[in-house]
Amino acid sequence: MLGSDILKKMIAQEEAMKTDRRGQRWYRDEKTDRELERLESIVGVLHEWCGSDDIDRYDELKALRAEVERLGELVQRATRELRQRKCHTIAATIESDLGIHATDFRGRYR
Repeated sequence: MLGSDILKKMIAQEEAMKTDRRGQRWYRDEKTDRELERLESIVGVLHEWCGSDDIDRYDELKALRAEVERLGELVQRATRELRQRKCHTIAATIESDLGIHATDFRGRYR
């Protein structure tokens, strides 16, 4: 269990670093990022050490989050279309059943 916890933390750190780098102007012009390459290498080794069960579980979780995000965007588009067609009550009912406002759904499960 400890290995999978470390793997999750390292993957989160890697994703945070990639997100941070994308937002920085200097990064687009830089040809190599040794810090990120080292972190990717460490994550690769941890994937090998933790075994296939943890990797499969992580990949499944990542796929499920992507699907939740896709479905959230679908609900958001549907409620927007309903409102444009003056079906405010139906849109509000869908959002109420969902438990959150459709516009708040984006990025919540990443």
